Amino acid sequence: MTGVKRLERLGKLIIASGLARLQRSEARPVQELDLSRVQRVLFVRVNFRMGNLLLATPGFAAARTSLPHSEIDLLTTSAYSQLLDGNQDVDHVFIFNRGMLVRPWALFGLVRRIRRRQYDLVIDCSGGESLTGALFAGLSRGRWRVGSASGRHEGCFNVLVALEQGRVHKVDALLALLESIGIRAESRDMKVILAPDERRWAQLRWSKWGLSPDRETVGVNIGARGDKRWPMDHFLDVVRWLDEELGAQVVMFVGPQERERLKEVGDRLPATAIVDTTSEPRRFAALLARCTVVITGDTGPMHLAAAVGVPTVSIFRKHNFEFYAPQGAFHRFVYVENGVGTAAVIDALSDLLHSVPRSSPQA
Repeated sequence: MTGVKRLERLGKLIIASGLARLQRSEARPVQELDLSRVQRVLFVRVNFRMGNLLLATPGFAAARTSLPHSEIDLLTTSAYSQLLDGNQDVDHVFIFNRGMLVRPWALFGLVRRIRRRQYDLVIDCSGGESLTGALFAGLSRGRWRVGSASGRHEGCFNVLVALEQGRVHKVDALLALLESIGIRAESRDMKVILAPDERRWAQLRWSKWGLSPDRETVGVNIGARGDKRWPMDHFLDVVRWLDEELGAQVVMFVGPQERERLKEVGDRLPATAIVDTTSEPRRFAALLARCTVVITGDTGPMHLAAAVGVPTVSIFRKHNFEFYAPQGAFHRFVYVENGVGTAAVIDALSDLLHSVPRSSPQA
């Protein structure tokens, strides 16, 4: 952690401590929370990672199903809020950005707009683990502000619920928090809704590349942060196997931060493989949606592929797969304590392809 980050975190802790003392209200038993009186709901997910926003979408869907006549809003960051376009589970999105930390008038304006909504129910999607999320939940002055009894910032909430401790998937942790107050989920699937014109754009891109919609196409996302990255030579071995042994079409997705890594491959990439550098999140999602399977490291596009309904083989280099790996019959993850090799990924992919029903991507 850099010195600047330490100072930022210390400042947040001091502010949080002061605000908690000023705004702490008497804890209310969960039994007092009457969902029939809830007209407005605010979810708080102020995080700049794509995956953390997508992991919260099953919670929005659960609230929409359980509270069909309530208005459901979200406070999130500007980073990936566009991925919620077309999602009928959220009525309005409030945006927080880092610039507000040096423009306090903008931050105060955001808090005022939230308070004007007079929310009946406020839910921090992190359960109180996120300092910023907890602060906004407390500052909202919502009637019922729900957090986990084991969270680190319980002073910002007035309804604390006891949840199972241990290694619980992030989706399940949020859904358990909601279920504790009577909001039950019908699905734990993440969700990104693509518009018809976005799907048509991806279809035209497919045609431009000369890819057939009737053949299996495997997307290979080489991106990840820091030590989550899988070696490029391993990706190259998998791409060669897909081309030579499986006869699949391959699209390698390369983000802006990964273009230097692609140079490691040089001219060893099969001539039939397509390299795509689309970075706009929704267009990237539309391309992922046309793939039969996506192979990816532990990164935002892993969640994005699952959110548009594409099976995934996810490669984990850290023991955090229980929290983040896409779940379900059409997803596989690979983790080996001393490092994931090519053979393990090929085995997982082969197993998955035998389970995935054959169908052409949507036009």
